Amino acid sequence: MYEPYWRKMGHKCDIPFSGDDSLSYFANGKSLCWFLESKLEEQIKRMHNVVGNAIVDDHYIVVGTGSSQLVQAALYVLSPSDQLEPISVVSATPFYSAYPNVTDFVRSRLHKWARDAKTFEKYGPYIELITSPNNPNEIIREPVVNGDQGKLIFDLAYYWPQYTAITLPANHDVMLFTISKCTGHAGSRIGWALVKDKEVARKLTKFMEIRTIGVSKETQLRAAKILEVVSNSCLDFTLENFFKYSQSLMIDRWQRLRQVVMDNDLFVIQNYPPQYCLCAKDLCESHLGGEEEDCEKLLKEHKIQTRSGRRFGSDSRNARIKDSQVSEVSRYYRKLSVDFVKAGLFKKKVHGVMYLFCFIRFLLFLTFYAIIFSGNYLIHMLFGALSGLTWMQISYLVRDSGHYLIMKNKGFNEMIQIMSMKRLFRIHITWWKCTHNAHYVACNSLDYDPDLQNLPVLIVSSSLFKSLNSTFYGRQLMFDPLEKFFVSYQHFTCYPIFCVSRVNLFVQPLLLLFSRRKVPDRLLNILGNEEQKEVNE
Repeated sequence: MYEPYWRKMGHKCDIPFSGDDSLSYFANGKSLCWFLESKLEEQIKRMHNVVGNAIVDDHYIVVGTGSSQLVQAALYVLSPSDQLEPISVVSATPFYSAYPNVTDFVRSRLHKWARDAKTFEKYGPYIELITSPNNPNEIIREPVVNGDQGKLIFDLAYYWPQYTAITLPANHDVMLFTISKCTGHAGSRIGWALVKDKEVARKLTKFMEIRTIGVSKETQLRAAKILEVVSNSCLDFTLENFFKYSQSLMIDRWQRLRQVVMDNDLFVIQNYPPQYCLCAKDLCESHLGGEEEDCEKLLKEHKIQTRSGRRFGSDSRNARIKDSQVSEVSRYYRKLSVDFVKAGLFKKKVHGVMYLFCFIRFLLFLTFYAIIFSGNYLIHMLFGALSGLTWMQISYLVRDSGHYLIMKNKGFNEMIQIMSMKRLFRIHITWWKCTHNAHYVACNSLDYDPDLQNLPVLIVSSSLFKSLNSTFYGRQLMFDPLEKFFVSYQHFTCYPIFCVSRVNLFVQPLLLLFSRRKVPDRLLNILGNEEQKEVNE
């Protein structure tokens, strides 16, 4: 997501390495964490002080290979070794989906996953994992279990200005951070823990020593350089502020998501009041997703990759939308779309369309009345021209209704479609939307765009001489001798074909409705088509 920013930074993050660098296991003789590079320690402290999201002065820093390893280390260190049974590990739902696996993967006798902290009532010691802002729903969280023997681990991976308002610096016994969420460098696998208790920090360091004999020095130095660039961007006004850049990306994503949600009645996005951010020195907004009976299934039917809420300890009404990579060009076009929405250029016409529809019918009535009951040549010419302009406006109205852009209510849009498309143009709206949407998804693609696939009578590209597979029709378009004959004379045959092409608009909907393709409200559409056929007869 942040690749364009780091691409613009160019060589600012480059670090030279020579063959005699990083030969020793040891890195920092002054730190309790002996493999922690002093440059990384310095930049971690600087970053937290610049952002203001955590107090570091009275905490020890322990570095790990990503925060997942630090979670395992913290569970090991905080679990009592003299317990007869494993200590319970809980987290309030919806929780981070990796917590159950991280807790139980090695089948340790020290701890076990006990699911939802909200329903945990067992007396005795426990460990509560608190993700704040929460993954997956970004809520700022506090401890949930009401007990006096609990040990708390605060996973603050998302407590950065691009995700939420920094309202105060975190100050807990064990706090975990990761560079993957802070700067987007997930592949670097660097995380760090801020720990108050010296003995806990020492045991965490020992865990890392036994597991991986520390953390790669090259990776630490690269992470230190990246954090340095981010801190500099916040302090140097000649540089593009990283957090403002990344926050604008998040705002853009949420605005586009909100627009999609506003266009249907299946989902709800709750709004939270903006809070003052100490880092941005401005009001910032947090966000949360909505619900549907089986949100994952519904979204996957529309080719949207998701993770079910069950993976987070919730239910199927919740789903997390997976991130997808888009090109920089697409990102700019999406930003342009958001700007148009802000400017009000995409506002729905709502009930004004109904008035326009009635006005169009009134104009048609006047036109027919003038032509039938008047013998004046000039009146015939005037109202004939008016009739042409009226039909043009109707075609625009029909097109807008097919895109569900003219009314807020889906049912009203469908009513406009039936009244305009079927009654005035005698074209079935379901078939039109299928072909029209396919055309815009892959505009002018010979394989995907049905508007270009007119064999055997017409051809629009010499590439069709070799035959191709039509994705829309689900069959191969063969260029055989019959097609060759028609195409050879298409500059003559196109005119008579255009004269009778309207018949094709009646045939194609029937072929679609009685095919094996998925058609919404198939039976209702078939009945509507039969009704239309009776009217035509």
